[in-house]
Amino acid sequence: MSKISVALPVFNGADFIIEAIESILIQNYEDFELVIVDNASNDETVSIVRMFAEKDSRIKLFAFDEHLGQVDNVNRVAKMCTSEWIHFFCHDDIMLQGCIKNVIDTIEKVEDNRDIALISHKPAWLFMNNIVKVPFNEINGQTIFDFKEFMQLSRLNDVDFVVHKKEETAQNIINGKGPYLPALTTAIVKKVVFDEIGRFDDKYIHFDVFLWMRLVKNYSYLELGKAFTLTRIHGNQVAVDARKSLRTIEDNKIFWKEYLKFVTNKPLIRQKLLVFLKPITVATGIITVTLIRFGFFKSLKILINLPLYWWPFIIIYFSKRYRSEMNNKKDLEQYVPVDLIYP
Repeated sequence: MSKISVALPVFNGADFIIEAIESILIQNYEDFELVIVDNASNDETVSIVRMFAEKDSRIKLFAFDEHLGQVDNVNRVAKMCTSEWIHFFCHDDIMLQGCIKNVIDTIEKVEDNRDIALISHKPAWLFMNNIVKVPFNEINGQTIFDFKEFMQLSRLNDVDFVVHKKEETAQNIINGKGPYLPALTTAIVKKVVFDEIGRFDDKYIHFDVFLWMRLVKNYSYLELGKAFTLTRIHGNQVAVDARKSLRTIEDNKIFWKEYLKFVTNKPLIRQKLLVFLKPITVATGIITVTLIRFGFFKSLKILINLPLYWWPFIIIYFSKRYRSEMNNKKDLEQYVPVDLIYP
């Protein structure tokens, strides 16, 4: 049995899946399985995957006629995995050379790794004009590259890591001091624990991060210091839909109240305040991005649909968030058009 499975759920992924599969198959660590679950695609996805599977026995394709929701299909691909660890992956993303080997090597470096159930690596982005931003993979002082140039230069060597202890991490999160928690493509989870805690909840659009927040209460978390994959930024991403639909605000209102009860029976005032403020800070981020991308009136339309008592807090948080987004835009806009930075 392989030590690690790459779990790739897909629906109508023909535009990008060739690049995704190729980036996985050229890894310098060969003992893995690539489990692909097709969610009743009506494009060429299945035939493309079959073409690869005929040439490489590590690929296991499960093509279903029944179309499930996105979260259910992610849970379905996890169920099909047979390895100790599951590295989730998206059909539109790219795995960097050395990703799997570095994950396995780091697990073995940790003296007592029995308690670790979640591993992450850092985020990096691939925009639709083939520009890459890799803030954690600096090469000669540079973090923005042409995609082909970066893939030729990229080397995952000397990756640092930190182990966050169970209980302590959950307490830090509820106190507003939590570590980075991964999105789907930057996450590796122990399969037995994933099955044990009940899998992803389709109630939430941020089902991945919300599950990790629950997991770290009872298990340790290994955080790696470089990006091992590239997340492709485009208009059909879940995160983009969450921003445009404002569903992310409602999700945060519901989840953080539940999480506070999950972490402690006697919450402190500052913890209750964090739970109150969390959806407000999320709303501030959406307003800021909408202002930069679409202008004042569209951002104002969002504001006037939010509770009036949120407005003073949004005004307080807005300045800091605006400066942060403008700095990000300043770094990128000479390489990437604004409509591709914020699709």
